[in-house]
Amino acid sequence: MKTLKPPPFLQALHGKEPLLRDVALTYLVAIQIGIGSWIYCSHHLIALNNWETLIISLICADLAAGIFSNYTHATEAFYEDKPVLRNIFIGLHTAYPALMLYILDTLTFRYLFPGIFTIAAAFYINAIRYKQDQKIVAVFVFTVGSGILLKTDIDTALLIWFYLMLMFKLILAFGIRRH
Repeated sequence: MKTLKPPPFLQALHGKEPLLRDVALTYLVAIQIGIGSWIYCSHHLIALNNWETLIISLICADLAAGIFSNYTHATEAFYEDKPVLRNIFIGLHTAYPALMLYILDTLTFRYLFPGIFTIAAAFYINAIRYKQDQKIVAVFVFTVGSGILLKTDIDTALLIWFYLMLMFKLILAFGIRRH
């Protein structure tokens, strides 16, 4: 299978020598979810400006593509011996819930709590030393997080989907070391 050598600034996304197939599928997922998010916002959140819809679409595209990319061998290998970078990666995602809720004018603790839970859980799972322990804790935490979503009474389908994808990306796809 053909591999690529991405420039250093893209290695955090794809690893040092990703398969061409993996990179292509990552961007295909990003495009599909980005367009789908744009269409959803255009039909259901018509009060949003184009720049707000663009930001939401980019966040959603990044979440979906990140889930896929974090399951690839090259990305996992890139972060395997970089605990500080792993924490930076998780920390950068704190902006996503805040941006989404600000744009949707729902920036309240009730709506922000699933994001806080997800970030805290990702840091916790990342700190677990043994891979097998990470796996079982991650599945447990993802399930609890999904239950939290039901209790927050979030009424926007986009936000529910967003939080499920954020949990999937940070807790299951990135939080667990597989190699």
